[in-house]
Parts: sequence; structure tokens; C-alpha cells
Amino acid sequence: MAEFTLNKLGSMLFIAAVLVVLMIGGAQLLWGAGKSGIKWIDSQLGLGFFNEQDLTTKNEIAKKNFDILMNEINTCSKSANKECKCKTSKGFSDFSSIHELQIIDKTKLVYIKDKNELTMAESNNVVKCYYKANTRYLTGQVKIKFDDNVHFEDSNNEKEEFILNSKDILYKNNNNEICWLVSNINKNYC
Repeated sequence: MAEFTLNKLGSMLFIAAVLVVLMIGGAQLLWGAGKSGIKWIDSQLGLGFFNEQDLTTKNEIAKKNFDILMNEINTCSKSANKECKCKTSKGFSDFSSIHELQIIDKTKLVYIKDKNELTMAESNNVVKCYYKANTRYLTGQVKIKFDDNVHFEDSNNEKEEFILNSKDILYKNNNNEICWLVSNINKNYC
């Protein structure tokens, strides 16, 4: 009989442990499901409480756009055409204010937080000039910032804004040099 109660007690303890695990896990599942429901209601009503992407997603999107942009610079520089705009698929649309392009001897995609910088990617593609109103300007070190108005700052503290939401951000001149494009020009694509 003592054996029967020990088995029964062991079974009861096992069932209690399973119930505790289910309650903890179930509460997390219910919270996740509830949060999804709240997000769905928010999206349907257009309130915008859950529109913010998480940091990992922002960084992945920025890295992917950086790689695309560097490939597009390569493609344009290899084109036989001159004095033309370079096609870009996204322009600067997929970067966010926590990112910056730094161009010195390489082009770097940098994550910036609290005045700390972390290089996420780099390329040997270097664009050290810009075109504005059909005039070429040389730049030194450049930082392209993606806040409200996408702009670059060069080593002389000159600032130029890019055309808002434009995919026309690169220009290839007569010397096969790729430059940033900061104003509308009437040229064909390479």
C-alpha cells in the first residue's frame, strides 16, 4: 500500500510540474497572440502604434540596400556610356536615421548610437564628387546622413541635400567618374 501512494504522489508531482510549465508557456503564447491581435487592430485603424521596425530588421534592410547600391555603382562604372545618370533601384529609401555612409578611402555603412559607431559593411567603391546644376564639385571625406532630409557633409563642412525620395543619386561624367547627384539634370540613363 505504501508503494501505491508513492506512485500516486510521484504521478501527482509530475502532473503538477507539467501544469506549471504549461501555465508559463501558455501565458507567453497568449501574450504573443494578444499582441498580434492588437497589432492587427492598430493596422486596420491606422493608428501607427506598432509601425516601428525593430533594430535587427532596420540593420538587415540597410545592409541589403548598401550591397545593392555598391553593385549599382560597379555596374554604372563599367558602362560604356558617359554623361549619364546611373540607375539605382532604391536610392537611399531603405536606410534609416541610425545609419550613415562614411566615405574616405572606402565606403562604409555605419550604425550610430549615442555617438558610438559600428561598421556594418564596407566597399572599395569611393564616390568623391557631386553634381549640382551641371557643375562638378570635389569632396574630401563625406558622410551621408539619413535623417529627415537625406544629405551629405564633406570635410569642409559643406552640406548638400539629395533630391527627396529620388532614385537618381548617381551621375557618370565624361571622365568615367561616378559622382553623387544632388539636383535634377536632363540626362539619359547609362
